Parts: sequence; C-alpha cells; structure tokens
Amino acid sequence: MFVLNYLRRIKYTSIDMKCYKVSQLFERVGQMDERRQCILCGKIVSNTRNHYYVHFPGQYSCSYCPAVYTRSDTLLLHVRTKHPTVA
Repeated sequence: MFVLNYLRRIKYTSIDMKCYKVSQLFERVGQMDERRQCILCGKIVSNTRNHYYVHFPGQYSCSYCPAVYTRSDTLLLHVRTKHPTVA
C-alpha cells in the first residue's frame, strides 16, 4: 500500500520503476479471485504480464520489414501473417 500512495503523490517514470518486478505492481482483488489491480492506474486485469507492458512497453522490431511493436506476441502474429513464407 505504501508504493501505491507514493506513486499517486508523484508522477512515476520508467526510470524510477525499473527496479520493480511485475508481481510488485499488482494487488489481489479478492481471496478467491485471480484478477489483480494495477497499483499504477487502478485497472483490474487478469493478465498481469500483458498489462505491465502498457506502462513499460518493450521494443520488438521485425527482422524482415521496418515494423516495430511493444509486445513480443504482437510481433509474432505480424511475422506469421505478413511474412508467411519465412515463419
């Protein structure tokens, strides 16, 4: 809870947050519920890894064209659909 209050008081940057793991940025919604609440934006999500990249996007570039994506699964989908002979 301390982290949540701290982040609400200041504007967080990716440099400040690089020391946090994915699991540290989410709190359980309920005892029997698998969903978690993001302490940065308050959104309730079921896939914490995908939501983590909303705040801290990666940079995945296609080897065959200039396309760049923030998630590795999106890049994989791109390669399979746009470059089917290579994949």
